[in-house]
Amino acid sequence: MTEQKSYASEYTLKGIALFPADAKEGEKPYENIMGLVTHFYHIEDIMNPAYEAKMVVVDNATNLISDLPIQGNERVVVEVEDIFNKTYYYEYRVWTVANRLNADRKQVFTLGLTSSEGMDNEGVRLSRPLEGQISKMVLKLLTEDLLVPEDNIFIDETKTSAKVIPRKQSIFSVIRSLQLKGVPKEDYTDSGTAITSVKVGGEVVSEDSQSVRDGSAGYLFFQTRKGFHFQSFDKLCSQEPVNKKEKDWFTYTPAKMDDGDPPTKIQEISYKKEIDMLRKLREGAFSSLSCYFNINTGKYEEYVYSMSEVWDKMVHLGSSTDLPIGQKELSQSPTRVFSSVINDEFWYTGTEPAVSDSKNEIKDYQKFYMQQSVGRAAIMFNQHLSISLTGHLEISAGDLVEIRIPEQASEVLKEGENETWDKEHSGTFLVKRVTHQFHNSFRQVYTVLELIRDSLGIKDRLTNTKT
Repeated sequence: MTEQKSYASEYTLKGIALFPADAKEGEKPYENIMGLVTHFYHIEDIMNPAYEAKMVVVDNATNLISDLPIQGNERVVVEVEDIFNKTYYYEYRVWTVANRLNADRKQVFTLGLTSSEGMDNEGVRLSRPLEGQISKMVLKLLTEDLLVPEDNIFIDETKTSAKVIPRKQSIFSVIRSLQLKGVPKEDYTDSGTAITSVKVGGEVVSEDSQSVRDGSAGYLFFQTRKGFHFQSFDKLCSQEPVNKKEKDWFTYTPAKMDDGDPPTKIQEISYKKEIDMLRKLREGAFSSLSCYFNINTGKYEEYVYSMSEVWDKMVHLGSSTDLPIGQKELSQSPTRVFSSVINDEFWYTGTEPAVSDSKNEIKDYQKFYMQQSVGRAAIMFNQHLSISLTGHLEISAGDLVEIRIPEQASEVLKEGENETWDKEHSGTFLVKRVTHQFHNSFRQVYTVLELIRDSLGIKDRLTNTKT
């Protein structure tokens, strides 16, 4: 019979199974340690290739460390049920024991946990040449080298190809080196328009290069409880929010918390960092200058990248249709200088010039993805905040969520308006990091979301942003 839960923060811990490192498939666990665990945190982040967890254990009888013994790579499986009576499973491997303390015939320590793939990745070092479409390369590395089931891999197909020779690097390192080079094959913008011509060093680029240039470069590689994701920023920003219905929006009310509050109420909100213009100027987020030397032809080229010229080729989370006027002005002058060597012939074996051979997929497209990838990643942190909710285990890193924050000036409706939400700081956000905090002693779970987005405002609503 399903246990009745009275409050939005309640959950049921069904079990925490601990398996020895040499346990075979189907073998019973060494111990169900749910009675020894006081609390644990499950953590996912779009900037990390593997999820992780921390588990605090108070051991006053079993003596796990010596009796098992804990020596690393033990498997830990957690089963929980949330307030909505949905069951979730989390599987980890032990990678460290920390903060160990002996007192009054009991031991207190923290188990550092990560995914099985996170552990296996450390034992694989690649040296064989890899080539082809970037998205297919990523899929092949995950399925063949890490043995990840294809159903647990979510990939946004790229239009760019590459060839690399790993220098005894791990699988995660190789994939992360490909993130910068990825340009999504699908156009996620509403306009579907393309830049008619792009000049580099005074010359119009070729049609195939133009196709790459029209995309919105920049990918992320990360793992959630659902699997591995190799997704472009545009793909992530174009998905539906997990709580898109108005009744499911996460709302903040600056009032005392109550046990009877609905699960959609934001318990706490804090703004980590906003705007930070100096950092973005130093990163070249708004404008940068790239200097390219073609080692095959001896040709030197310079290309100025301006965010204001490519803004409408990206998918945005806010309502602004253009860069704010201050950022637009700063995008007129480069604030960072890149330099790179172009070498189209490095992997080419044909008799024609590599850059002009339409059949040559492995071209050096640095001047069409490098600056845009850097700029795209930087502007995604234009607004950065953190909210705390009662347990929402359905949310993973990389999801979109809708939040609503009340107008601070007044709760009285202004003329022509029908709601009191802050229309600049409410809206759609990307979940950068999610931490599910399970407190076993009190049977309570809280979800902390670290949220980011590139522009202010609620989609399809008027905004006060000056553009």
